[in-house]
Amino acid sequence: PVDLATFRKYKKLELYTSMDMPMINQWFENHPDAILVTDKVNDPESFVPLFTDPSRLMMELFSWDACRKAKQMGIKDVILSENVFQEIWNDDDKIPTLKREGVEYIAVSRRTIDNNPDLYIRIKNAGIKVFAFHVTFDMLKDEAYMVREGMDRCYGFYADEWTLTN
Repeated sequence: PVDLATFRKYKKLELYTSMDMPMINQWFENHPDAILVTDKVNDPESFVPLFTDPSRLMMELFSWDACRKAKQMGIKDVILSENVFQEIWNDDDKIPTLKREGVEYIAVSRRTIDNNPDLYIRIKNAGIKVFAFHVTFDMLKDEAYMVREGMDRCYGFYADEWTLTN
């Protein structure tokens, strides 16, 4: 890892300031309506105490154990990752398992959703919010595709780079 001064001097896409936890917490104190959504962090016991307001924290988590720990720590919501969701082998068991575990959000590849649209319509109709990723990874499967064809199967989506225009 680089030192903090080096980290702070680089801008993402030559525009966005890299922020450490004190800067993130200050930004959230100044924006009380914002919610922090994490990805690639699977240790709620280490991360949650660092954040200024766990009730405004949503964490995509990658194990059932991490999900249960995060819920016990009072975060706003858990987003169950696709790999953990796929551990529920039988499609008929997926919704009851999510309900029993209190999971209201899942993150799933747009490709997976496209391969089993009926399941994701049922999940959405059951009140579980599906966020799609891998948007813009395939030709013609961009944000416009999601708005046009994907929103009946998911609640929302995220992408590394947005190409939507006004």
